[in-house]
Amino acid sequence: MKELSHLLEHQCRELLSQCIEFDTDASMRNSFDGVVKQYSKFVHEMSTRDERIKECIRGLKDRKSGGKSVLALYLKGLSELYPEFDDTRESLK
Repeated sequence: MKELSHLLEHQCRELLSQCIEFDTDASMRNSFDGVVKQYSKFVHEMSTRDERIKECIRGLKDRKSGGKSVLALYLKGLSELYPEFDDTRESLK
């Protein structure tokens, strides 16, 4: 992903704002799993929910793993933390 369009970035922020994982820095860090976990070092600690969301997008959006967008992999993994048929889970997929 060369550059995330402003619209797509806005949609990601809206999606992530629904996720409780961004309530604290620790809970955000715990949401990194699997292949994506190694990319958490590119996401710096932030003091507010909105800053954490923006920083997460910034830190992951230009990264690739096996030719796949790390941000997309993160969103997929994050979706799996929510119960099946949950609206947030479906939106993150």
